[in-house]
Amino acid sequence: MKKNRTFEQLLDQFEAVKSRIEEFHNVPEDLFIQKPTADTWSAAEVCNHLVQFNTLYLTEIEKAAANPVVSNEEIISLRAGFLCRQFIKFLEPPYKVRFKTVEPMQPVYSERTAGEIISKLLHTENELTGWILYFQKQQIDLNRTKGKNPVIKWLPMSIADLLLVLDAHQRRHIWQIENTLSSLSGTKH
Repeated sequence: MKKNRTFEQLLDQFEAVKSRIEEFHNVPEDLFIQKPTADTWSAAEVCNHLVQFNTLYLTEIEKAAANPVVSNEEIISLRAGFLCRQFIKFLEPPYKVRFKTVEPMQPVYSERTAGEIISKLLHTENELTGWILYFQKQQIDLNRTKGKNPVIKWLPMSIADLLLVLDAHQRRHIWQIENTLSSLSGTKH
């Protein structure tokens, strides 16, 4: 994991994830909703988890953005705080440790089609890239603009923390989706 990122690097990473998610529209519906085993998630459930996670983090980003720290100078780099850097290392794909998700982010696949959940996920990704562009244009210092962790409410996080955790988290799960689809089909999707 890079310790520092520019707005452009972060935006490029989110755009790359959006492009990869778009490609999931080409996966056969039955494969996308199939669970590899009874105790693992299908690709659709992983996407649903990402929607839930992104939505929680977007709410916190919006709250934090209500009290921005504006910089008179160009923001050169975004850096996660110490605790978030440790969490990001843990999230980075390929991950070696699996862990249970917390209740508010437990996937519940209720959409009628895989396309619907992919569209919902892309919608949250578009919101995230929209915020990044807004922050860059407004010269908001994401390292000093504070919010809170959406699950552990007492844990402060900067907007940079929130975005960098989101980035690692979604890359972790895109990797998981790719492996799930490959293991079920025997081909790369």
